[in-house]
Amino acid sequence: AYERLRRIEHRIQMVNDEQNHTLPDDAGLDRIATMMREPDFHAQTLETLNAVHAIFLSLDRTDDHGAALPDIDEDVKQAFEAKAKTWREGKYNCLKTERSRALLARLEPAFLRAVAASADPPGALEGLDLFLARLSRGIDPLRRLQHYPELVPVLLLIVAAAPRLAEQLAARAHLLDVLVDPQFFGTVPTREALESVLDDALAKARDYEDALDALRIFGQEQRLLVEVRILTGSLRSADAGAAHTAVAEICTRRALDLAQAAFRSAHGEFPGGGVCLIGLGSFGGEEMTAASDLDLVFLYDSPKQMAQSNGAKPLSPGHYYTRLAQRFVSALSAPTAKGMLYQIDLRLRPSGKAGPLATHIRAFERYHSESAWTWEQMALTRARAVAGDDALGKRAMEAIAGALRRPRQSDALANDVASMRARMEQQKNHDMKHAPGGLIDIEFIAQFLCLSSGVAVTGPGTRRMLRHLSDLGWLDGGALETLLGAHRLIRNLGHLCAIAGMECPPSETPVALRPLLLRAADAPDIAFLEADLAARQRDVRALFERLIGPRR
Repeated sequence: AYERLRRIEHRIQMVNDEQNHTLPDDAGLDRIATMMREPDFHAQTLETLNAVHAIFLSLDRTDDHGAALPDIDEDVKQAFEAKAKTWREGKYNCLKTERSRALLARLEPAFLRAVAASADPPGALEGLDLFLARLSRGIDPLRRLQHYPELVPVLLLIVAAAPRLAEQLAARAHLLDVLVDPQFFGTVPTREALESVLDDALAKARDYEDALDALRIFGQEQRLLVEVRILTGSLRSADAGAAHTAVAEICTRRALDLAQAAFRSAHGEFPGGGVCLIGLGSFGGEEMTAASDLDLVFLYDSPKQMAQSNGAKPLSPGHYYTRLAQRFVSALSAPTAKGMLYQIDLRLRPSGKAGPLATHIRAFERYHSESAWTWEQMALTRARAVAGDDALGKRAMEAIAGALRRPRQSDALANDVASMRARMEQQKNHDMKHAPGGLIDIEFIAQFLCLSSGVAVTGPGTRRMLRHLSDLGWLDGGALETLLGAHRLIRNLGHLCAIAGMECPPSETPVALRPLLLRAADAPDIAFLEADLAARQRDVRALFERLIGPRR
């Protein structure tokens, strides 16, 4: 019943590509029936719902919290008891005190039920044991779990299916607090709501370092929320990239605000000057995963008549903005007592990784109109102004649009793209992103067609770019369907693998993660999923070679 209702939910959400769980009225119901390929859809759905409800009403064996007590396999009980014996001995740091061990003892029945109910009881038990071993202190997180027993299954899902997320949670167990909100699984906050939460926290900061800690706590909490929503199915994988990007963009903007305010207090400013940040890669394309870093270009403009800033410790424009860029990068990436937020990648600036971090807008315009390499022009197709001065951001995007519209010799461009792809394949990284027919091939096709056509499509999303190119006649309908279908499948799987902290074939992922992969792929089993993935990758690679050419 669960699998069938999930399939129905997927089809409801396909209609308008929106988060919706409600069956439509009669006219819309016929469409869902057609998508389900069930002529008797209405009767079958009622039968499913009634059968589930009857089972629900039959549940009468409960524990002290009112939770159902299922029959538990004897092997699971014995394995759990062996682990629990180690916990009771207080060998882990979080269980050194008598109080923490008492809290754990009261949680053992809930832990046992959650382990037994897991898709992989041995893996869930090992994950729980590792989580407890990593906890530095046990009283607070164990008390939270006792007060909110509904968190126990969520924790067991995390430790069994997502080792990377479990490790982060063990290091910052206070993040369990954010899962307690009863609205958590039903709503996804808007950008405005997120900004309000962060601004409230920053308003309480005593100084710059305190503000950076508040920024980190916000970013870590919100990223965790996105990841748990994906794991539990309350956020579609199709919406995950935008959700991750929204958190990153809010943090980026506030980090720039904090860095600029601190810098002005010491060095003044350049009245009439400004700063803007251009997001590239998955950040610019609003396609971020849990593992994404931030690809950025830091641009500035300054009045020609000012040789120095107007503060107590004046600096020349080049020094001023380069040091401001360093301050901004540290605001997001430097480790503090609360950890770090994002890795920042500034290698796509015109001066390259060896040059200054900040680039004058005129140098940026000149470079991309005269000197940029093909791979740099390809990166511009996912460019987007993400923070800073609006007028400067608009000027930068106009320069980018002009660079993308430049006429190019198609054969030379195809040779550059194919050669670049061949060099990447020599690195033998064959995860879903880099494998032949993977995400890189899809993105390269979109970027090649954008450059060869002179169509300046920038900003959110490879999918948007592909659809626009198809509308203009640069992709036929079959090719578009092939690319969008493969992109959707690989991105959906990629979000879950990033949360788990691994890139490997579905059959080699943690057992508890596999049902989530099947749900994301709408696949009946792992063998079907891997065959479907392989077939789609072959089709994408064939398209790559037809549109761009074979590897050179």
